Amino acid sequence: MTTHAPLRRAAVTATLLLGVFALEADAFADRRTEAAAKDAIARADDDYLQSNFDKALKRLRVAERMCGEASCTAPTHAALLRDIGTMELRLGTADAAASSFRRARKLDPTIRLNPSYDTKDLREAWEAAVAPVQLESGDFTHRPAAEQAASTPLPVYVVSATTETLASVVVKYRNDAMRTFRRAVLARAGEGWGGYIPCADVVAGSVHYYVQGFDKDGALAASSGDPNHTFSVPIRESIRGDAPSLPGQTAPAKCGEDDVQALHLDEGSRCQEDRQCKSGTCSSGRCKAVQTFEQEEATSGPRPYARVWIGVAGSMDLTVPAASNEVCAQAAGVSTSGYWCTTADGKDYPPPARQTALVPGRGGAPASEITPGSVHITATIDYAASANLLLGVRFGYVANAYPGDAASAAGKTIGPPIHAEVRGTWVFGDEPLARSGLAPYVFLAAGLARFDTPATVMVAEKGVAGERAVRAWYVAGPGFGGIGAGARYAFSPRVAFSTALGVDAAIAPGAFAVTVSPEMHLQYGF
Repeated sequence: MTTHAPLRRAAVTATLLLGVFALEADAFADRRTEAAAKDAIARADDDYLQSNFDKALKRLRVAERMCGEASCTAPTHAALLRDIGTMELRLGTADAAASSFRRARKLDPTIRLNPSYDTKDLREAWEAAVAPVQLESGDFTHRPAAEQAASTPLPVYVVSATTETLASVVVKYRNDAMRTFRRAVLARAGEGWGGYIPCADVVAGSVHYYVQGFDKDGALAASSGDPNHTFSVPIRESIRGDAPSLPGQTAPAKCGEDDVQALHLDEGSRCQEDRQCKSGTCSSGRCKAVQTFEQEEATSGPRPYARVWIGVAGSMDLTVPAASNEVCAQAAGVSTSGYWCTTADGKDYPPPARQTALVPGRGGAPASEITPGSVHITATIDYAASANLLLGVRFGYVANAYPGDAASAAGKTIGPPIHAEVRGTWVFGDEPLARSGLAPYVFLAAGLARFDTPATVMVAEKGVAGERAVRAWYVAGPGFGGIGAGARYAFSPRVAFSTALGVDAAIAPGAFAVTVSPEMHLQYGF
């Protein structure tokens, strides 16, 4: 044992040394790859000056493949992709160049165009590829600036198809240091509306904003974005490309110290325009108080929403019928159990001429268990009394209903398998009927409908050997009242899908049932 101990210690020491050597070798390889990548970038610069774009592209691609996923730092890898895009553009593959530019910006959000290649056409292609994506939905057409210099007014220009119906347009903005949104007023400019976010609020980081338009009554008539979905513009100490500007105007100059101070006026200070005030509102020559976003929304008027909603709904009853024996036996043709029996082809059983044909004690005993019942398919119409409250009616057909005539002849249910209902629905949230998205809701309902639950029972007839299977229907209703809750998803302020779980109490002379009804509902508003 003692003889082998030094050998074991030597083996362990050698293993550790090999591990350390491997780690050092990997680190050296990474440093070497990083250095090779930077060298390729420098050599590609020389190739570019000689218009040897193809050679430069091959050199950069080799270095980019060597970098792989983790062998180079993100800034170096991004620089390779940026310069690859430059060479691709020079070789006429604009789509490939745009893809490389976007990959570079994704790896390093702070990366800029290589100053060695800073020409107008290249800068335009770079800015078009890495510019913030325009919002996919909204009432305004707007392309945010690619970037802006700090302490320089940020131009905002929007166009709307409903420009003629708008009385005013505002941009609500904040920078990274602001806790609430401020407001700047846009003025009519050409085919749209334009204005500036004040330079005092354009500080290094980002400016986030959205746009709203109001009609002559002060009601919100158009919007692009909201506090949770904003346009964003990077703000840098300096920018290399052309400064952003409004259409047909020169780019705004950087503000001086006096200008910045003049844009920080407090409530009650004398002012000439909105941008001079901290609140972003100059009224009657004085700055108004700073408003929170909630206060601004409260004074902006309610959002427009569809008043009339039409749709189609479907639901199915799940019931636990009352336990009973002798359910097919009737006294003077009238059921005393709430069950009414039929043959497989839907005829009343037993027929009037054979009311006493059943063997006593063998007239059918359904199990008391959860059973699928009727299916309700209805057309719906609702009126939006507010942006939260829907009042409506439903009318339709009840499938899988009791097919016999005996129950209706005895006055225990209505004859036709119909569903007629009045309903009130409260949708929770801030004006949910005027917005897209998910919202919970509750409802109350009442009306007339068939609530019939089938079961198969075995009966025996006098003088007939064996038993036969018949259908026993627990017939409840037609009167009912119900409550329920669910979730409503609005694909837009005019199209919504909802699903809910309702509980209905169905009452009939001599029968009572509580049903659980899952339902689905598709609506269109106008």
